[in-house]
Amino acid sequence: QFSTWRADNSVFNDVPPGTAEGDWVLGPVSEQDTTLSISSDLERGDGILTLPRGTAAITALPVEEMQNNQYGAVQVNAKGSATYQVRFQPTRRTAETRPTASDLQIPKVDKAAIETVLTQLGLSAQQQAEQPLSEGEITRKIAAYFQEDFKYSLDLLTPAPDTPAVSDFLLNTQAGHCEYFASATALLLRGAGIPARYAVGYSAHEFSPLEGQYVVRSRDAHAWTLVY
Repeated sequence: QFSTWRADNSVFNDVPPGTAEGDWVLGPVSEQDTTLSISSDLERGDGILTLPRGTAAITALPVEEMQNNQYGAVQVNAKGSATYQVRFQPTRRTAETRPTASDLQIPKVDKAAIETVLTQLGLSAQQQAEQPLSEGEITRKIAAYFQEDFKYSLDLLTPAPDTPAVSDFLLNTQAGHCEYFASATALLLRGAGIPARYAVGYSAHEFSPLEGQYVVRSRDAHAWTLVY
């Protein structure tokens, strides 16, 4: 079973170049910024750069142009291996836009399952009208829900016939890897009226003293939920 994710209404705009060749400016830099060297393979020619959250500048990347979108993704027109430096602060607010209507959308095929779980948690629209909860309380309830009977699994589970993967995860298998947990969490938050996004990246933890760098492998890929 394979998953395909896309960002709707994604609009890429030009990133201004810096003063030196290969320099690009994504935001204001600071003396407190951390500098990091990244080596990445721009496979498939999509040119999406691997960047830490809070990146303000990219240097030593001699490409003709660069664009970024409202979700913080940065792309270049390049293929093959690339090594570049970045300046970033993990706590810096990024250029991601505020929530839009898209961040509250739920696929029609999953609406019934989302409503079922929200009602079970006391978070349906009617229940909230009768007994309102704060956004913090709603978020904690949804997080606790996944800690009870769900389990993490790397097995590729086959959904029941005619049942969407997320609905099957919530109502039947209650087991899956990060994609299942992150997407289900985002949809439950949206159903409870809180804007949320599904995000993917890498969990870097393997440091190589020889190169003095972190090694990020395909198996380090991870998915999580961004909640506003």
